[in-house]
Amino acid sequence: KNGKGVCRACADQLVDEYVKQKRKELA
Repeated sequence: KNGKGVCRACADQLVDEYVKQKRKELA
């Protein structure tokens, strides 16, 4: 999915969570 149908705020939240998870894995 490319994010269609997902509100901007929701998408930003998902991205934020994704980035946090990736940083944990890379840490």
